[in-house]
Amino acid sequence: MEDIEDISPSVRRITLSGEQLQEHEHDGISVPSLISHGFDDDVRLIFPDPETGERPHPIAQKDGNLLRPETVKNLFHAYTVRYFDAVNGWLAIDFARHGEGLAENWS
Repeated sequence: MEDIEDISPSVRRITLSGEQLQEHEHDGISVPSLISHGFDDDVRLIFPDPETGERPHPIAQKDGNLLRPETVKNLFHAYTVRYFDAVNGWLAIDFARHGEGLAENWS
């Protein structure tokens, strides 16, 4: 995580950074760099399991598709990209604050 900012009482902006935003290899599969060109791009975040703290991952297939076991499906949500800075490797996402829930507890 790079930065956390409360935009309002009901919105928290989290700016993420890290190697996974760049081209990398995961389980022997080449993963391209993140690209975001517009206001309607989204990303999917997988949150830690609230009971175990574990964060399961989709299983990468050789054809580039992902298998999402139930444990993954129950812990991920899609979010709109607020902004993406490819040069500095920053990804900002706004989270609605509801007082409780996977993203609220994580954020």
